[in-house]
This record gives sequence, structure tokens and C-alpha cells, in this order.
Amino acid sequence: ILCSSRQLVPDFPGWEAWVNFTSDQERLFAAIRRHDTRSLLCISGDTHYGELSMRDLNVPYPLWDLTSSGLTEVWPVIPPNGLRVGPALQEANFGFIAIDWAGREPQVELQLLDVRGQARLRHREIDHRCQQQAAGAQRHRDGRPMDALVEGAQAQQAERAYQDDGRAQHQQHLDAVLRALEV
Repeated sequence: ILCSSRQLVPDFPGWEAWVNFTSDQERLFAAIRRHDTRSLLCISGDTHYGELSMRDLNVPYPLWDLTSSGLTEVWPVIPPNGLRVGPALQEANFGFIAIDWAGREPQVELQLLDVRGQARLRHREIDHRCQQQAAGAQRHRDGRPMDALVEGAQAQQAERAYQDDGRAQHQQHLDAVLRALEV
């Protein structure tokens, strides 16, 4: 997991981002290719909105960037991002990464949670090739698969599917984050 204060993947975040430093961004992508880095995920912030972005050009596999906002300020404008997957989240949120190590291959779920700890956006990676979770998932305008914002009955169904041995540990971490927010 690569953590950056600036977004790595988006093509036009409007403000500070790796795309504004193209030679540095290309050096990082070249290092990923050269060292045959597998399954790198990026997390970033400092945008005052949340989003999930995916780059599949000039990298050896789809590279995902989960961006969470600050908890104290929400930006009034969402800039364009041609690599955004699904809708941007224009409310206070924080990111959460759940990793299930029990299977043959680790399964990773990227989440953006609202201040009440409710999942507002989810993306699950099935294997090291970063495949999309659900068959028949919605498609981006350029044909890439994307997850939709989880709401209503879909959220309840997803929550039931998420019930497993790791749920208790997930809830403990979530409770700790929420307690910290109350301070």
C-alpha cells in the first residue's frame, strides 16, 4: 500500500497531485514496472471529497487510488477526473481497507465511510489482477467496470454478504476510529 498526501492516479484533480509532476510520476510508474511490483494499492487525501480512481495505461496492472477527504471540511466543487470509478463522495468521510488473508489469495475491500461509519462507497478486489467483484457491474463511459455507490437495499445486501469472521475485527477498528473522532 502506497500512501501519499497527493493523489497518484487521477488525471486532473485540479490541485496538488502527482500528475502536476509528470517526470516524478513517470519515474514511479517505471519503478513499478521495473521491479515487477504486484498488487500495489494507493491511498491519498487532501482533496476534501472522496473518490476511487483507476489507471490501466502505462502500468503493468490496474492501479487503484482510494482518496478520502478531511473530516472537517467538504469541498463545494468536484473537479473532473477521467480515471474516477463511480461517483465522487461529497461529504465528510474516511477511508478503510479490509484485507481477508484467509483464502488462497488475499481479498481486499476499499471503502469510504461517512462520519457515522456507514459505507458510502465500496470496491472489492478479487485477486492480484485487481478484477472487479460483481459480474455485470456498471461500466464507465470508456468500457471499464465500476462499482456504484452502495445505498438502501443494496447496502443491506452488501452488509449481509460482508458478515464473516473478520467482521468483528473490522467493527473494533471502526469503533476506535469513531471514538477518536468524538474527541
